[in-house]
Amino acid sequence: MAYEQVTYSREGAIATLTLSRPRARNAVSRKMAGEIRSALTQAGADPEVKVLVVTGAGDVFCAGVDVNEASQGIDLTAGHEGQVLQNPAGGLDLVLRRLDKPTVAAVNGPAIGMGCDLALCCDFRVCAPAARFWEPYVQRGSIPSAGCYYLPRLVGLAHAYRMLLLGEPVGAEEAERIGLAHKVVTAEQLGPETRALAERLAQASPFCLQATKHAIWRGLEEDLESTLDYVTHARTVAELSGDFEEGIRAYLERREPVFPGRRIALTHRGKGIRPNP
Repeated sequence: MAYEQVTYSREGAIATLTLSRPRARNAVSRKMAGEIRSALTQAGADPEVKVLVVTGAGDVFCAGVDVNEASQGIDLTAGHEGQVLQNPAGGLDLVLRRLDKPTVAAVNGPAIGMGCDLALCCDFRVCAPAARFWEPYVQRGSIPSAGCYYLPRLVGLAHAYRMLLLGEPVGAEEAERIGLAHKVVTAEQLGPETRALAERLAQASPFCLQATKHAIWRGLEEDLESTLDYVTHARTVAELSGDFEEGIRAYLERREPVFPGRRIALTHRGKGIRPNP
């Protein structure tokens, strides 16, 4: 599928989604939001894709929602009650969060507002020195979205309050120190380091990666008994599918395992787990 405001490509088992409005600092327009959603669906449905990388073109990861476009039709001088600033990116954080494949954000520059949210929804964040995470919603008269969910879990309440209530930006080095960034590398190494991380993830069993990703979040949202029950079901499927046998055989033979590209047929909170053929 051809896109205009994002680029989507796949090299081997790794797909890359690039926000491509550099002149607009990769701000999310209605068109871009639709293309991001479509690309995420494409990556999720492609059995050849094992890992998704998300990044921005130019020197900005994403400046947030395109406010100029979103405010069209609203009289910003009249102060009328009931006027709503339409968010074209609404729901993208859920689509990215529910992608049943590991995701890596290559944060090449500022990630602001919705841009910060998109980076937070990824499983890993590799940052260039110019990266900056900023949630200025409250200072703009709005309410943070995905940051309210992710930041307390990633960096704890103290840093979450500082970023969300005070709107303080966090640079790359501090992001690594507080656990927001997986790794900070030079701008020149951002691409190679992100690729190396994605390739490490792609070597593992796709089914086990997906099930483990689900188990991590269930562990944060449910009790221990429910999480262990889920893991028991998932382990049984992994053993029946042959992934466990291949992993053990590869270990004994001192070689890299070769896993088939199975996906989980699984609702977000369901327990029905089976590998698709």
